[in-house]
Amino acid sequence: MMSSSERQRELLLQEEVRSLSQELAQCQADKEFVWSLWKRLQAANPDLTQAVSLVVEREKQKAEAKDRKVLEILQAKDYKIQELEKEVTSQRQEVSGLLQQHRVGEDERHTMKKELVELQHTLSDATRRLQECDDGWRRRLEAQQEQSRKQEETNNTRLKECDDGWRRRLEEYQEQSGKQEEVNNARLGEVQEQLVKVQAINSSLSIQLSSVQQKLSEREQQLQQLRRELQDLQSLYVQSVAHAGEQAELIQQLEGLNMDTQQILQSQEKVHTTHTASYHKLYSELSVSYQALRLSEEQLRQKDACLTEQLCQKEQQVSELQVQLQELQQLVTSNPPAPKKIEQECVEAAESQVCVSHPPSSDIQSCGTHTQQCFRSVSPSSSRAAEKKIQQLEELLALKSAENEELRRVHAKRHDRLRLIQTNYRAVKEHLREVEDTQGQPKGRTRRAEPWELRQENSDAVWNELAFFKRENKKLLAEKAQLEEELDVARVRVAMERATAQELRLRLHEEHQEQQLNDDEDDRVSSTPLPPVHTLHHSVRKIEVLERKMVCLEREMLKLREDKQALEDANSFLRSERTELQAALQQARVCEEATQAWVSAERDKLLGEARALQAQLQKSRRAETVSRAALLRIRQEAGVLRAERDFHRNKTRRGRGRGTHTITHTISVQPRTRSPAKDEWEDMSPDSDSEDFSDSLQSQRAAASPRAAAQSEACTALPHRHTLRDNSTDPRSRSTGVCEDAAVKKRRMMMNRRSVCVVMKGAGVCEDAVVRKRRVMKRRRVCAVFTQRLACLQQQVAALQAASRAAHEERLKYQHTHSELQSLTHTLQKQTCELAMLQQQKAVLEAELERWRKSRPPEVQQQASVTVSAPNPDLPNIKTLETEIKQLNNRLKSSSAEVSRQTALIKGLRTELHDKDQRLKELQDKVCHCERDVVMKRQLVEDLRSRLKILQDSEQSHRSHIDELERKVKSQCEEASNRKSFIESLKRRLSVATDTKQQCESSNSTLQDLLRTKEQKLTALQARLAECERSKVKLEQTATSQMQLLTNQSTDAIRTLQNKLTLAQTQHQHLRSVTLALAVEVDREVRETRAELRKRRRERKKKEGSGRGGVSKSSMVKAQSIAASILNVSANDLASILDTDQEEEGDEEADGVWMDHIQQLLEQQCVSAGELLDVLLVKMKENRALMEELVTLRERH
Repeated sequence: MMSSSERQRELLLQEEVRSLSQELAQCQADKEFVWSLWKRLQAANPDLTQAVSLVVEREKQKAEAKDRKVLEILQAKDYKIQELEKEVTSQRQEVSGLLQQHRVGEDERHTMKKELVELQHTLSDATRRLQECDDGWRRRLEAQQEQSRKQEETNNTRLKECDDGWRRRLEEYQEQSGKQEEVNNARLGEVQEQLVKVQAINSSLSIQLSSVQQKLSEREQQLQQLRRELQDLQSLYVQSVAHAGEQAELIQQLEGLNMDTQQILQSQEKVHTTHTASYHKLYSELSVSYQALRLSEEQLRQKDACLTEQLCQKEQQVSELQVQLQELQQLVTSNPPAPKKIEQECVEAAESQVCVSHPPSSDIQSCGTHTQQCFRSVSPSSSRAAEKKIQQLEELLALKSAENEELRRVHAKRHDRLRLIQTNYRAVKEHLREVEDTQGQPKGRTRRAEPWELRQENSDAVWNELAFFKRENKKLLAEKAQLEEELDVARVRVAMERATAQELRLRLHEEHQEQQLNDDEDDRVSSTPLPPVHTLHHSVRKIEVLERKMVCLEREMLKLREDKQALEDANSFLRSERTELQAALQQARVCEEATQAWVSAERDKLLGEARALQAQLQKSRRAETVSRAALLRIRQEAGVLRAERDFHRNKTRRGRGRGTHTITHTISVQPRTRSPAKDEWEDMSPDSDSEDFSDSLQSQRAAASPRAAAQSEACTALPHRHTLRDNSTDPRSRSTGVCEDAAVKKRRMMMNRRSVCVVMKGAGVCEDAVVRKRRVMKRRRVCAVFTQRLACLQQQVAALQAASRAAHEERLKYQHTHSELQSLTHTLQKQTCELAMLQQQKAVLEAELERWRKSRPPEVQQQASVTVSAPNPDLPNIKTLETEIKQLNNRLKSSSAEVSRQTALIKGLRTELHDKDQRLKELQDKVCHCERDVVMKRQLVEDLRSRLKILQDSEQSHRSHIDELERKVKSQCEEASNRKSFIESLKRRLSVATDTKQQCESSNSTLQDLLRTKEQKLTALQARLAECERSKVKLEQTATSQMQLLTNQSTDAIRTLQNKLTLAQTQHQHLRSVTLALAVEVDREVRETRAELRKRRRERKKKEGSGRGGVSKSSMVKAQSIAASILNVSANDLASILDTDQEEEGDEEADGVWMDHIQQLLEQQCVSAGELLDVLLVKMKENRALMEELVTLRERH
């Protein structure tokens, strides 16, 4: 197909050449006639020749200008096409970037939607749990309200009973209270002072409670700040972890780049060596071609010298002919009747000279209709030169076609390489996925398998070796592709250099021919026109045709190069897509790391909140314990007051019923019907332990001495116990120990005072045993509290460790703790209400005491004075009352001392709690660090386990191999023993033969085993290769489908962009066409006005010439008619040709420059309207000036 099309093209070109050669011959004939005509008319009108020459030069200039404009337009179009291609590529890149952004936005939207759904689920769960908690709180509140109602009812009934009993006892006690009023007033003053102190203590405790609450609020704020700081630290830790991961990835990438650079350097070294070898070959070839060219140049110089000698000979012949012509003319002048014969002789002589100089040729060509005038013979030298040039051009064509074929081959190979790159790209994608999957695993250099490991079938070593060889094969394939690419480039360069060398040779030949033609033309100018000129022109035309063919071939070359550039652009686009995909993969990894960091941050937040809630729970429990302790103290004080009241009532009853008893009569005091111990009050009364008191003073005195001894023992034992407690506690609780020492000193002073008072008075019953019991119980309680607290702290540490391991369970605990906190707040509120109620009861009891004192009658007071003055049998009762009152006062003092001690203990416990809280925080930090260390150690242990497994597998293989070797050794030993016996039987003759036979058998067995193992391995490998090829085909299909989708998307985007570009180009072209039409119209009007002006001026000149007189009109008309008939032109056209002037040429050149300027302005990318308006205004002003000149000329006529 290609050869037939080329032949048709050659035929068409030959026909065009023939037609053009005929037209050229006709034009030359017309030219010669015109020249001869103007020579004849030169004497009459010499200006006509100048006009014709000017016309011819102008036409040449016009043709050159047109060619330049066409070239400029083509160059501008090429530039525009390149710019549009650049815009299309940039828009493609923008479209791809927008598509990637859109995909990223969609992914983010999906993730946000998922997060929203999860948050909605969590919100719904939280609301449901809150509703459940609210229901539980309501139920508890209702139950507590019911309990409080029941307690209020029971309290009211008890209060009524107490009021009735108090009234009865007051009536009985009023009779005996007058006697004890003086004694009791002092006691009551002391009691009031103590009560004021207790109230002050209560107020201080309330202030302390408020301060504790403030501290709690401050601590909550500090906790919030610590949470924020923790969150910031966690975020910083996550960022540092991410940064470390990024640095590790960068290090891995740098290592990979280092390996790639080493490989590239090796490949470049190889390429350099190949290049140097190829360059040496090229240099040798070029040196050979250069020497050949030198030889050809010397031959051409020799030919040139020969030609110059021939030219000299021809010049001599011409001079001789001129001399002969002059002689003949002289003869003609002397003999006029026979001129025709002489001319014929001259012509025959000239022809004979031509025949001598040029041998006869067979090619004869008709050059017009007038055969007698236009018949010329072509010289053999010119025909040979044309044939040589045709052959050279054909050779150049062959070289160009070979170059094109090379380019096509390279193009096909590049297409195959592109497919290979695509397959490698898919393989790299899979490798990237595998690397992402195995990113967290420990990395190390792959160990090559040893040859003894490859003997086992289907082992890891075999597969690792196969993978290694696959990688090496891939590397070699890549290097092969690079070498093929470089080879193809070198081949294309060689083909191009061959073509350029042929072109240079042709140019040299053409220059040589041009020199010869110039010499021939000089000869022809000196003599009459010779016939070989037409044949030379014909060969020149053929050469021009061949040059056009060359131009066509060069265009095809350019097209192929453009296709090559398009393929390279496609390759670059694929590389950019690859880089974009890698960037997308990295972004996906970053997003995954961010989500993991967010999840870990949320987990840490929840852990922190759970820990804070647990701390709040502990604080609330501590506040509960403090409030309970305060309640117990207030209850103790209320119990003391009630016991005092009951004691006074009982004494009044005893005084009434016991008027006739003696002093030595013993009284058994029975317990009351309603003791405060039954209402959960601490028993502070003297009859709570059911002790028997004697009325005798002797018994009291006798009992005083052991009690004093017991008091001294207790006082000596107290510091020992405190030292033990100080030794048992931490060094942080030393401050509390100091406070306890101060309290112990105060107690010792109080005990000494009590003992002194008891000894001085010698009356009353001492209750040191009861006090000891209380102290022991309290100490036991304190120890139990401390042990409970220590156990609680240990449990909390264990719970915190469990919470750090299970975050999900702690969420549930968080809700449970929230409900417990609310219940604790309710209990605290209830306890505060109970405190207020007890304080009110205390105030009521104090008011009743004051009323009872005020409401005593004066008779009772007189009886009391009488009893004091006169010895009364009821005296021991009064003394016992006084002793009991003293005991009560002592109890009050001891209770106040205990209150102060308890406050000091509370302060010490608070400091201890604060220290323990700090310890807990430190322990939590240590636990976190330990957990991190444990995680890292687990990872290390897992790595070591994996290594152990690998080593165990290798050891097992070694052991199996050793076992096999041992078996073989045993078998060989047995065979050796058997053979030794056989050798002994056969003696020493067969020893050499048996040894050789054994060796051959052993080698044969090992070779057979090896062959079997290798055959099995080959079968397994073939099966695996088939599976790999199937998977490869599947992956290629998926990749091709994805690439097709991407190409469809890109083609759609390109189509839309092309449509937009075409619309913009059409609009732009429309505007340019409008502006061009306007410019052409203005130019046409200017030219018309100039033509009219010239006509007017010519008419004016003609009138002036007719007035002056000159050449005759008839001769001019005849000359013009002859010229018109020769040129086949009308008279008006000939007149226009003759009347051309230099001004007209200048104006036309200015118009052409103006039009070129407008076209340049329009061909610019951003056309400036101001410049266009300025140029058009200049032309319009010129038109106006010409019109004004026309008007003036018309007015003159």
